[in-house]
Amino acid sequence: MSTLVTSSRRSRATAWTSSIAHGVTADGALGLLCAVVLGAVSFVTGGGTDLGPNTWVEISITAVGACLAILAVLFSARGRAWGAVTLLLFVALTAFTAASIGWSVQPSGSWVEANRAVSYLAAFGGAMALARLAPGRWAAIVGGVAVLATMVSGYALLAKVFPATLDAVEQVGRLRLPFDYWNAVGLMGALGVPACLWAGSRRGAGLISRALAVPAIGALVVTIMLSLSRGALVIAALGLVVWFVLVSVRLRAVTVRSPWIAPSFRR
Repeated sequence: MSTLVTSSRRSRATAWTSSIAHGVTADGALGLLCAVVLGAVSFVTGGGTDLGPNTWVEISITAVGACLAILAVLFSARGRAWGAVTLLLFVALTAFTAASIGWSVQPSGSWVEANRAVSYLAAFGGAMALARLAPGRWAAIVGGVAVLATMVSGYALLAKVFPATLDAVEQVGRLRLPFDYWNAVGLMGALGVPACLWAGSRRGAGLISRALAVPAIGALVVTIMLSLSRGALVIAALGLVVWFVLVSVRLRAVTVRSPWIAPSFRR
């Protein structure tokens, strides 16, 4: 009997070790890097109203997007220009935003918005270029979004758990940090729900990924509810509808959303 118990413990330890090794991949490292970079941008810029840090972040994003676009033109494989129409529409919107300075009643504010639109365009174009350069690394981006949304939502919740330390001046019950705007916090939670569902229910998901996806979704849902953002609630519901319509691992996703359902569905 003792031999069987020891063998069982060893097999479980081996499975746990192999799961950790399986989770530490190039996609995992790249996704963590994306989450750290985007998290730094989120916490530095806040709601994007402080022109000091916001200006430097916009300059950095524009420079990085331009560099990625150049690299994509020089080194990416030739093929159909997916997303070109969307990019051109984004360029037209940015140009219209910049042109609006000419008839704006507050040109200084329109100038700020035009610069922000340029950085948004650079981020969008840089993401397209990155997809051309590394088309097989999409899983890293989705995983990075899941980690980022969970990290931001966790901080927003901690600000309410320890208000004297993190948010001593706030007198409103809605979640506000780190964006100083509750709708943005709620939308960040809604953005992370499909990504965490994917992380916990995808085929080949490791033990760590499945174990962390459940509490992460719990934190995201609580963030959406405590932000009291109706728009975020609608977006989260639409994201779930689209997910369950398009994916083929619906039962596995249900067990991630509802951990009290029998674990046999995950097999």
